[in-house]
Amino acid sequence: ENLTSRPLTGRAVPSYGPAAAAAYFKKIECFCFRDQTLAPGEKRVLPVLFVLDRTLPADMGVVTLSYAFFPSPEG
Repeated sequence: ENLTSRPLTGRAVPSYGPAAAAAYFKKIECFCFRDQTLAPGEKRVLPVLFVLDRTLPADMGVVTLSYAFFPSPEG
């Protein structure tokens, strides 16, 4: 959601918890592959499709995929 009064362009960067889980994620489709532009006040649901490798260690327990959004230098 763009909470500003101006268009906002940037890219989402993924984070994995625990960090070692990153090696087991395969993103097939992700809004994070390219910059996104949101109009002032725009709220959008963005796609992500991923699989977890079957070799993910059972003792890893819960894995978390999250994103931080960083504005692009141009926008």
